[in-house]
Amino acid sequence: MKLAYVLALILAFVPPLAVARSSRCEEGVNAAVSEKHAEAISILSECLEKRPSESARARLLEFRAQAYMKLNMAAQALDDQKLSVSIERSRNSWWVDTKPDEVPQAPDDQKLTIIKIPKRDVWSLIRLASYHRELKQYDEALAVLKEAEKYVGDGPHSGLHVAFYVGRTLYEMGRYAEAVDAFTLGLAKQPTYTYAIYNRGISFQALGNAEQAKRDFLRLAELAPAEDYISEIVEKLKEFKIDLKLMKKSDDTSAGTRGLAK
Repeated sequence: MKLAYVLALILAFVPPLAVARSSRCEEGVNAAVSEKHAEAISILSECLEKRPSESARARLLEFRAQAYMKLNMAAQALDDQKLSVSIERSRNSWWVDTKPDEVPQAPDDQKLTIIKIPKRDVWSLIRLASYHRELKQYDEALAVLKEAEKYVGDGPHSGLHVAFYVGRTLYEMGRYAEAVDAFTLGLAKQPTYTYAIYNRGISFQALGNAEQAKRDFLRLAELAPAEDYISEIVEKLKEFKIDLKLMKKSDDTSAGTRGLAK
């Protein structure tokens, strides 16, 4: 599952040296987006040493956090994400909607990196919670997600994803019944979100409710993407003796029949 949220960068009309530094920072962001994680960390670290504006600093830290996480450096990712969120809060600009042509301004001696800030949504908090969870800091993760619930609706499918990450955290804590409730809440917003269906299924299984678990896994088979699921899901379907290929063949046949009927 790809949970990416790409932020656009632009250059402002600033002195040549500032433009060069802005371009260098843009390279770092592009490296992060292109999954060149080590390169991204190196360039973004260089940029962060050049006194960018606070708004730019928060965004660069967030990109570096994602790069750290991709390299399984959860502690460093958490430190960067916490600082990024802290900066936004201290600037009293959390969740502020900026116009498309608005560019945050910095003092002349800080105009080294200018980043256009789109409307904030819950993803910064979701990422912060996920980094806490990776470090098994479950109470902290739930506290951040509780805050994120206040802003559901401020981002695409935000309610679904907040509920999903609450469910993931509760599952890892062994609170399976509560995890089921969280995944069910998310699925009410998007019934075909396969990762929520899978995670609710394994939560049911952990509760000893094999019947409900199999219902979810059968639903997964019905919704199978053309490129198939990740191996973890495929193995779970096999465990429940659900033949994904047979389900696909059956679905293709019925689809063809419906086509002829028209």
